[in-house]
Amino acid sequence: MKRKWNPKKWKGALGAYFFFLLVAIGLHAYFLYYNVDFNDVCKCDSRMQIAHFYPFLNQEYSQGNFMWSWNNGLGGDMFSEFIFYFATSPFFWLTMPLDIATIQDAFHIRIFVSMFKVAVAMIFMYHLLRYNKRTQLSSIVGSLIYCGSLYLMFYSLRFDFLADGLVWLPLLILGFERMIDHQKKGMFVGLVFLIVCSNFYLAFCSTVFLYLYAALKYFLIRNEYRWGDFFKYYLQISLWYIVGVLLSLFALLPVIDKYLQIDRFYYKLSIPLFFDWSFYQNLLHQIFLFPEKMEFIIVMPIIVLLLIFYGFLIKEKQVRYRMIFVAFFFILLLLPFTYAFFHGFAGIHYRWLYLFLFVVAQTSAFILDHLLEKPHRKAKLYFTGIALFLIIMVIFKPGITGLPYSRQEFVIGALGLLTIGCFFAMRKLPLKVFAALLIGFMTLNILFTNWLMFEIEFQVDPNEKVEPYNFKIAQRQQHYLNTYDQPKDVEMFKEIEKEDPTFFRTMWEGIPEFNAPMVYGYRGFSTYNSLLSGTVHSFFKNEYNVLQYNTPSVITNLDNRLYIETALGNKYYVVPKDSSWKPYTYTQVYFREDPSWKPYGYTLIKETKKFKIYRNDYALPIGFLYDSIVDKQTFDKLNFAERDQLLLRAAVVDNRSKVNLPTFPTNQLQVQEKVITNQDIQLGDQNIKLEKATLKGNVLTAEGGAVLTIPNPFAKKLGESLVEAEIKLIRRDDGKTWFRFKANDKMFWDFGKDNMYNYPKKQIVINTGHEQAKDEIRLEFSPGTYELNRLSLQFNSLEPYPELVKQKREQSLQNVSFDSTHVKGDINAAKDGILYLSIPYSKGWTAKVDGKEVETMKVNSTFVGIPITRGEHKVELSYFTPYLLLGTAISSVTLLGLIGYFWWERNRNRYKVRHPENPE
Repeated sequence: MKRKWNPKKWKGALGAYFFFLLVAIGLHAYFLYYNVDFNDVCKCDSRMQIAHFYPFLNQEYSQGNFMWSWNNGLGGDMFSEFIFYFATSPFFWLTMPLDIATIQDAFHIRIFVSMFKVAVAMIFMYHLLRYNKRTQLSSIVGSLIYCGSLYLMFYSLRFDFLADGLVWLPLLILGFERMIDHQKKGMFVGLVFLIVCSNFYLAFCSTVFLYLYAALKYFLIRNEYRWGDFFKYYLQISLWYIVGVLLSLFALLPVIDKYLQIDRFYYKLSIPLFFDWSFYQNLLHQIFLFPEKMEFIIVMPIIVLLLIFYGFLIKEKQVRYRMIFVAFFFILLLLPFTYAFFHGFAGIHYRWLYLFLFVVAQTSAFILDHLLEKPHRKAKLYFTGIALFLIIMVIFKPGITGLPYSRQEFVIGALGLLTIGCFFAMRKLPLKVFAALLIGFMTLNILFTNWLMFEIEFQVDPNEKVEPYNFKIAQRQQHYLNTYDQPKDVEMFKEIEKEDPTFFRTMWEGIPEFNAPMVYGYRGFSTYNSLLSGTVHSFFKNEYNVLQYNTPSVITNLDNRLYIETALGNKYYVVPKDSSWKPYTYTQVYFREDPSWKPYGYTLIKETKKFKIYRNDYALPIGFLYDSIVDKQTFDKLNFAERDQLLLRAAVVDNRSKVNLPTFPTNQLQVQEKVITNQDIQLGDQNIKLEKATLKGNVLTAEGGAVLTIPNPFAKKLGESLVEAEIKLIRRDDGKTWFRFKANDKMFWDFGKDNMYNYPKKQIVINTGHEQAKDEIRLEFSPGTYELNRLSLQFNSLEPYPELVKQKREQSLQNVSFDSTHVKGDINAAKDGILYLSIPYSKGWTAKVDGKEVETMKVNSTFVGIPITRGEHKVELSYFTPYLLLGTAISSVTLLGLIGYFWWERNRNRYKVRHPENPE
């Protein structure tokens, strides 16, 4: 039977849509009024990652490049590495028709995407509640509760993709309800497909919730409970859920493959049984009045306080079971284990709270309808009690929480009392007037809470005295946009590539943002991406221990270590003339103040207003031949200066038995090392000076300004001096766990063993430079007590460097042509060997030598190697995202099978209607 058009019904729905749009705009009023973007204030992933990904992916995908980009770190997958963010996000693809080319474009578009998400989330929740046979009033109220919390705004404006779970959840549950109630499976399968392929992390959270909600649904629709029936019920859900997952495998397989390769599985999480008492002490204020912690981002309107407690007075099955479900989730809210579980035991995180919001919002709609239809005989007494409870919460806040008064609580409390007043008058007022007042006060509650939260969050720390840090937020953002991603600077990088069509990489000294290569459009050495290749990450932070920003998933330049830079194809250096151009950023471990510095072996070729551009006189192409090898076991025994020099001498292979090449004698490496013992420091031998610190055994106690000065044993020599320190913080007097260690003004910052985003380091290595003009090396320690187990100075001579480069050039890949997924070239090998290419190893790279496919191998910890025999050869590499073909094939077969099933089911149902006497 065809559904009849109901103009009245759709008129009401369209009115609700328009209202939700207005609310969405109102929630963003602070940012529209002040013309600022949320990501600027947080100085975190929102700007470092998301704001860069928008223009980067927009430009790459617009050009048809969906597989690989050389501007993503050393080169990275454009599909699997970005599925966690945007690669399969419907909201991102809605922006693709727009030309988002700059950070400023991203700032502007994100606020409109956020408004759209907020409005759509409310519409989806509204339709779920209407399907649940809720009145229009309660459906609007439930939608406002669900989306008016700070949660959606916090994520939608800062970490766009993390808001998607909240947006899609009501549709997922609506599809589930339709499947259970009417055996209509299409919407459920489609939503499973959507949540799984758009973000596997949020899909995990929503899937766990789906199976918990299914239990609630079972008890609501059954009057008798049997284990067999219960099993059959869940089996049906699981079968159709699996169908949705199979549809999404084109995205799920590549991203799971990428996820399993990342270098982030190191943090050992300790989960306490309970939070600190202060968490529970402040909980009600945190949920209903105003948050003291921005991380705990649920601040619900006061109406929830009234409705949820009232729900315990209702005996009706529908409400009673839902209240049990709310109580269950409230218990989960109290336990740290929940936060760890929904974050994959990678840390205690609040991202799962949208599930709690959903349960509260949906149940509130049921309670409101029951309250309006069948108010409890003591309802007014209850309302009075809630009003008094709210007044006590506001007036006695310091005594309850230990926190001072703030004007926010008084305003929110007043709006709450007005909301409660509506319920006192609900029998005296016409329903439309009551509804208008209730929604009006509730909307003011939500808008006011959001505005004040952003106003407080955007306050500038009065202790920040140095410009631009004391700018107002709008000035700060404008300063950033006026200095970063400027057209003239972007054009500078483009001109370098126009003038030199060969494959090369460029080093930006003092790079201002980790993902700058993405928006400036150059092949560099820096990226920040949660799904960054684990072997690339480990190459930087473990195998070669390059000075880095010490968080996972970040690589940023090579600490001026010349051998590594050359082996990785660096040809140009972009060096700032001074610090006046520097944007507002926290990403640098070191900013060179000396304008006269130039990299060794480079020639100045161009100057702009802000930068000097140098060209490497010893640059190597993308690939060159090794005719000898070193196995991984031998490599691990070398110091870091030896490892650097080895890059221009021999290939490092994981399995020696699989490669038939001679072994390189590592004693030929021209590296010197001087170990500084703790006894040398204690006795002050060789003019070693320890100031404002004491050393007993291996325990170093440092005061403020602690310095260890060591005479430079390699002064006046040509080469790089690396400082290697095996140091661990034992404690600090102030109880903090982070520390800083400096060597000749270059700094390593350990964020503390308790910080889940701190990358564990056993040794710290800092390059003090190639110019050994200073007669001493100065090491600085932040205050604290340390365990100093080893300290050495390693000298990597640059005397053999020109000859080593010459030898590699003679046996290098020539006539190189390349695009985003292909590299071609010729090589004339004097001996059998391994053609090394400075391309991160991936199963997606396929190699052909003289038209015949050959198996690639991983060399030098993370790069592509191709076995080559003596003689002239044509080499070709092509890239295709691993598991994308397999996943697409399974998804396609599943889709065809699903279409066939639905066609068969439709015909069967039609036959039953036409032949009721013979349903079979």
